[in-house]
Amino acid sequence: MSEVVLMTLIVEISNGVSKRKVLCLLDSGSQRSYILKSTAEALNLKSTSSENIAHTLFGGATTDARCHKKYSVKLSPLGKGTLFEFDFLEQEVICGNMPRLPKEQILKELKRHKIWISDLGDGCPKIEMLLGSDVYSKVITGGVKQLKGGLTAVNTKLGWTICGEHASSNNENRELSTMLTSSFFVQNLKVSDLWDRTNDTLVIAPKCETKLDSPTKRKILSLTQGIFNPLGFLAPTLLPAKLLVQQAWATKSDLDTPLPTDIQSKYMQWLGYGSPDHWTLHVFCDASLDAYAAVIFLRSDNQGEIILRFVGSKSRVSPLKRLPIPRLELLACLLGARFAKYIVEPLDIPLKALTFWSDSTTVISWIQRNDKWRTFVGNRVKEILSIPESLQWSYIPGKLNPADLASRGCTPQQLLRSRWWEGPAFLKAPPESWPNCEFIADEASVNSELKEEKVLDLTVETEVREWFEKFSNFSKIIRVLCWVLRFVDNTRKKLKPSSEVLDNLEKKETENVLWRMVQRKGFSDKNDSIKKLLVIKDDEGIIRVKTKIVERDDTLDFRFPILLPAKHHLTTCLIRQCHLTNCHAGVQIIAAKLRERYWIIAAKRSIRSVVKNCMVCKRFAAKSLTAPPIHLPLDRIRESAVFEIIGIDLCGPLFIKPKAKAWIVLFTYAVYLVIHLEVVTSLSTEAFIQSLRRFIARRGRPTTIYSDNGTNFTGTHNVW
Repeated sequence: MSEVVLMTLIVEISNGVSKRKVLCLLDSGSQRSYILKSTAEALNLKSTSSENIAHTLFGGATTDARCHKKYSVKLSPLGKGTLFEFDFLEQEVICGNMPRLPKEQILKELKRHKIWISDLGDGCPKIEMLLGSDVYSKVITGGVKQLKGGLTAVNTKLGWTICGEHASSNNENRELSTMLTSSFFVQNLKVSDLWDRTNDTLVIAPKCETKLDSPTKRKILSLTQGIFNPLGFLAPTLLPAKLLVQQAWATKSDLDTPLPTDIQSKYMQWLGYGSPDHWTLHVFCDASLDAYAAVIFLRSDNQGEIILRFVGSKSRVSPLKRLPIPRLELLACLLGARFAKYIVEPLDIPLKALTFWSDSTTVISWIQRNDKWRTFVGNRVKEILSIPESLQWSYIPGKLNPADLASRGCTPQQLLRSRWWEGPAFLKAPPESWPNCEFIADEASVNSELKEEKVLDLTVETEVREWFEKFSNFSKIIRVLCWVLRFVDNTRKKLKPSSEVLDNLEKKETENVLWRMVQRKGFSDKNDSIKKLLVIKDDEGIIRVKTKIVERDDTLDFRFPILLPAKHHLTTCLIRQCHLTNCHAGVQIIAAKLRERYWIIAAKRSIRSVVKNCMVCKRFAAKSLTAPPIHLPLDRIRESAVFEIIGIDLCGPLFIKPKAKAWIVLFTYAVYLVIHLEVVTSLSTEAFIQSLRRFIARRGRPTTIYSDNGTNFTGTHNVW
């Protein structure tokens, strides 16, 4: 019998807060994508809009138009963080149940091709989402792999999926054959497997599930039929299990479908664990100078019947570099928090409470206060608090802490006598009788791990700068203010725009405005710098100095110069402009030029400061570097014949005719200024030797020749 497998896969959908795994069907024959109404309500998805749609079914039948809510759903493949957001319409029912492809038929081939399928196994889960053609075209990648038996693996952005026709038997026949195989299986046991000849005891140890989650018909049946009981010794104990099997079969569910809650609770109680709603996990932490450890116990309280079970323990040896006891206790608490997270996640069951116990008041204070600790303590406290389950910490005296034995160590005989695995005795009593010790932490030990905070008292004074301090050119300041004043006048008087060129009258008025501003801020009533001067105010409100040449027939500015302060930005700009205009003149010339219109207080000092900072003047005033004279070598000063000691070099090239070059060989006498010139048409060694022969024939043979390392010179030296 053959079956057709449709393209299905399991994805994670999110509403921004919580996630949910759902089974999707990829259908390129559907124009739109749909999501179950129950799934949208479970995730509290908010509708973005609605549409009226009539569905056309197989055979041409058309349904009535109905309003469908539209949702924007974020979905991602399992185990990956890539998010995709698509629009889905709400639908009551998408399709019927579709059987899955069994793992045993195709799992090995998928592993060989390195393909991971999310929807694979037994049962017929509900289809909660349908990805139509509007989404199908966006998630398909084009990766296709042909498998045996007519199946095809298709790769999408949401994971691999399988489709095609394959030969398969009926699901019910497959389950039945599995049950028959299990029921006809017989294991040959030896006497030694059941009989402990040392203690003369008969031991029956059923294999129980270590992961107590979601009991199914298969698990209950496997546990019940797996107990070897030929004599009926365990008949009273097995009877509740057989009744559970009977109740489970009455539900008519699949073998791997989780059973109802009441049957699961009875199953847990029969195993001795009680209901998960009454479970509490207790983590004990302790440390010594040599090691630190953590122990976990599971406590079940079902209507006064308390059961305590050992879950696990871990211990670590202390580092070679000795640490203080509080830090070792912190390492023990971190080990306990990590171990609790490792235990709680695989259980996947609701715990009533998770309590951490420690006998270190310093460590509990570190965790509860969560202050700005130093690096060692801060990083470990941060990791402990990042685990949501590690928020409840309690104090326990060291004598009652079961982790004390694990951190100090003992012999096997001491372990048997202590019966350490049975847990502390107070956990077998009601919570009202548990140790509730109020502790007072050692503040000196707690605060020793606080970060040292350095307090910096920083006072920033913002100085308000004048607008003209942005400019260093005096003429530019005049022009800017002149344009501003023209704009203000035109705005107030609503005059027509004047010419685009500033005239001298406007510049003169603007300059007077600037001087009034400077004098208002530079000379107050209590200013001692002008008490020795005879000053007056003219009709325009400008302070002028009354000099001894008032009766002279000259300009007003020369007889009554404008008084300016020494340390002011505008005064500095005025001096700088006068310095540049007069070709970088000196202090005396600039002072004389400025005196024709202005009276600057401490003028020479201000002018000297400006000239000193002038880069052009600095460059021209800088002294050149001089080196002490050196003595001449003996060949330059001794008595010798003409051209007895010579130096040789070449200069050129000279272009004597088109595409022809020549060089001049320069022979210089070392003692006096005497030269001899020869012409060569090549830089080769042969051409230089010929020029040297001509020189010797004319001037005589020299005793000493100086030259550089030219190739023609070194070649001549090697020939000789």
